[in-house]
Amino acid sequence: MAIASLQDITIQRGNIVTLQASLDIPEGKITGIIGPNGSGKSTLLHSISSLLKLSSGKVEVKGHDVKKLKRNELAKQVTLLKQSEPIPMDFIVQDIVQFGRLPYQNNWQRERDEDSRLVAWAMEECRISHLADRQVETLSGGERQRVLIAMAIVQQTDILLLDEPTTYLDVAHQLDLLHLLQKLNREIGISIVLVLHDLNQAIQFSDFLVVMQKGAIYQTGIPGEIMTSELLKDVFQLQAAITNQADKLWINPIGVYL
Repeated sequence: MAIASLQDITIQRGNIVTLQASLDIPEGKITGIIGPNGSGKSTLLHSISSLLKLSSGKVEVKGHDVKKLKRNELAKQVTLLKQSEPIPMDFIVQDIVQFGRLPYQNNWQRERDEDSRLVAWAMEECRISHLADRQVETLSGGERQRVLIAMAIVQQTDILLLDEPTTYLDVAHQLDLLHLLQKLNREIGISIVLVLHDLNQAIQFSDFLVVMQKGAIYQTGIPGEIMTSELLKDVFQLQAAITNQADKLWINPIGVYL
């Protein structure tokens, strides 16, 4: 069952078509988007959040046309964390996480007990409760990403979109973040869509893959079923062996086709 659907969408910049796509995002799964630089990965992701104007087609979330949803209503359905998401450095962690409750509050409405409970829950889930009173500027990159994830899940949307969330993190923190996202997906059922550059991370943490090439979808499916040497050659100009080690798929580069 699809939680979001892109129906014959086209996005243009001037006279240049940057994306043409139709896609169903499976509900309750982790969907990874991969492809070379400039293939339309971020454009595809942002189109789901209604951040980009469509030249044609329609995007639906839970059966609702996103164009017809008010901004506040859409914010209760979809959360987008952009690459290098800006974060106020002089705020403390708890205040940043509380921002995720804004779609549920009126301008004159004070924080409710329910908001406080959810903020505490989100910080506990993301293992940042001990950082609640720390200023953001004192945190490491990995800790800041966890704060943003907590802010996102406290928004209680059904879909979480992340644009290259592992960028600027060292390998240990990349894996830690991906394990956190996998845990949240399995425990609370949130549908996650994320753009990744690391192919091994993409095939190991995604339930469903979307492979992009030149502003279009090259292929979609379960990683173990669609990841082939031919795909790696056609899309990434990569010569590689695909192996199964410890019940995980691994892509082992051998050379390039340039």
